[in-house]
Amino acid sequence: MRIFLPFLIFLVIYNLSSAQTDTLRTRYSLLGGYMMNYHTADFRALPDVPNCCPKFTDGEGNGIMAGVGIGFPIGYDLLFNMRMSYLNHNAVLQREEATNIINQGVSEGGSFLHEITPRISTVGIEPSISYRLFGELFLNIGGRAGVLLSPEFDQKEQIQNPSGATFADGSGGNTGLRIRNQVTNRTLPNAQLLQAALIGGISYELPLNNKRSFLVMPEVSYQYALTPLVQNLTWNVNALRMGISFVYQPQPTIEKERRYKKIYRRDTTERKMRIPAVRVMLVDTKQSSSMTEDDSTITTTTTIAEYYERQVPLPPSVLIPAISAFGVNKEGKESTIAELIIEEFRSEYYHPLLTYIFFDSTSASLPSRYKTLTEQQAVMFEMKALRGMKALDIYYDVLNIIGSRLVAYPKATITLTGCNSDNGVEKANKDLSSKRIDAIKSYLESVWNINAYRIKTVVRNLPEKSSNPLTSDGMQENRRVEIASSIPEITDVVNTNDTLRITNPPLIRFKPSIVSSEGIVSWKVTVSQNGIVLMQYNGTSNPPTTIDWDIAKSQATIPRYDYPITVTIEAKDIEGNTANQTITLPTNQRTLAKKKNDKSGDKLIENYGLILFDFGKSTLSERNLRVTNFVKGRLKPNSTVTLAGYTDRTGNLQINQRLSGKRAESAAKSIGRPDAQQKGIGQTELLYDNTTPEGRQYCRTVQIMVETNTP
Repeated sequence: MRIFLPFLIFLVIYNLSSAQTDTLRTRYSLLGGYMMNYHTADFRALPDVPNCCPKFTDGEGNGIMAGVGIGFPIGYDLLFNMRMSYLNHNAVLQREEATNIINQGVSEGGSFLHEITPRISTVGIEPSISYRLFGELFLNIGGRAGVLLSPEFDQKEQIQNPSGATFADGSGGNTGLRIRNQVTNRTLPNAQLLQAALIGGISYELPLNNKRSFLVMPEVSYQYALTPLVQNLTWNVNALRMGISFVYQPQPTIEKERRYKKIYRRDTTERKMRIPAVRVMLVDTKQSSSMTEDDSTITTTTTIAEYYERQVPLPPSVLIPAISAFGVNKEGKESTIAELIIEEFRSEYYHPLLTYIFFDSTSASLPSRYKTLTEQQAVMFEMKALRGMKALDIYYDVLNIIGSRLVAYPKATITLTGCNSDNGVEKANKDLSSKRIDAIKSYLESVWNINAYRIKTVVRNLPEKSSNPLTSDGMQENRRVEIASSIPEITDVVNTNDTLRITNPPLIRFKPSIVSSEGIVSWKVTVSQNGIVLMQYNGTSNPPTTIDWDIAKSQATIPRYDYPITVTIEAKDIEGNTANQTITLPTNQRTLAKKKNDKSGDKLIENYGLILFDFGKSTLSERNLRVTNFVKGRLKPNSTVTLAGYTDRTGNLQINQRLSGKRAESAAKSIGRPDAQQKGIGQTELLYDNTTPEGRQYCRTVQIMVETNTP
């Protein structure tokens, strides 16, 4: 402060000697300063804080102030200011109380000192008006609205004299203490958080450069409080404020003459289009600007580039889509279609039930793809709900199927064998195998109410008949729990019946073609019946030469009504032109009801599946022999049998094809029809998703179809 004061005096003297009135400008300021705080009071004690003081009346202290502000000229000599400030209002309130003190039975004169030391800071805004009195001297009048920041206080009551005196306790005993009612770092009770005050003072501007863009502005002001520090208590905080602001006010800009120039540049290209006559079109405009400046002028030059297109008529466009349809029989031979025959047959499905439950790596939680029920839902579960579902979809209900069968056969027991991949984290981890058993056992006990004594458990690492533990697929398949039963009825095939719909021909081959002079953007072939879309094919560029609709692969897309099938091809070319062609195919629905009325005869179609063959072998397991023996007993002299063997994606293509053929041959011999039609398809046609272990297991199958004519 001693160093700064001479510098400030020098600036004032220098400014007075070269003072000139300047037009007021928008300004930004940083404030720092010192405060002399004057507390006025009229209270005996703070709320809920014991104090024996007769009355506190005043107190003094000091603090700092800091702030940032902005000012706007609102007249030649007037500024409107807005400042955000931080203030310290610290002080000490003291009251000396004269009293008589009984010291060792003798009354003598003494005194108490009552003291409250508040620690108070506020953050607030200070709107004000500054009026230039003359030269650089301003009168400032305004106000302040602030918010208390965590107000605290200390308090004590101390015996000043005599020096040896101490306070007595409630019963008159000596406490040995010269201080009582002491409080430290206590939050000020019932503090008035919002503090308002009036502010008045003067300030003086001292420029630091010729352009007066930087100023030093000392100021003195008095702050008079309008609100008490504590609610319902007379205690106000006033202050004499002394500070210095460092002010920045941007240099006013000098208005220069503005000049504008425009430069046009034009370019034209030619394009052939589908239009009736030649025309010239503005297709694009680009604009760029540059600016040059000297002492008196600012010149803006705008360059406008215009791009025109001369559009020349094209010859008439050609867009002709066409489509034809042919029937393809089982041997792959094409023929024209007189009509599409859809015939209904009674069918029986005997789906093999895979009794392996597969788990994710290192997990003992039942994967979400397996269907689970609540105890109430289990009561309502019926096997007929599985009607029309594929084998793999039925498999995901395996725990509910086994649970319902255990309920139906109360004397039956099952054995759960928990396994792991015996690789990596699962290496020799029988505890994980045991937890996997617990997941299934808990479900059967809690949902299906199967007594624990009916469920035996076996814990091991790799399964007895494990898959290759070194491959990803093999490790997937080894992470499982196997379910075996004391009677075959628990894990037997799942029998469902349905109405099978077969078309003749089984496949329709579409041959689309599009003639276009402009090029094709998109095409679409829609197959529908009576407004219902059965299939849809689409693409860009040219369509393929043939599109096969394999009707036999999906019962959902087989036409269901005695209405013609509509086939529409739509095409769109580069120019946005569209065209279409539609053909119709007659249908002949031979439903079960029609055949019964016509007494034209019918046939029963039965489908069986064999799974769980040993690796690389074609011999039939005990479970599979149970199925083939059942098939053998169902055969009639007029029954026609077809067998097809399949494998998953694992292994060599040719080896898998031969192996699947041998398995089909073994099944044919087992049912007593070694001369039945049989083929090994192998992995050339994957029946299910091979990314899951159950999908691969169900692909390793022999499917048996038996067709028997019935009256």
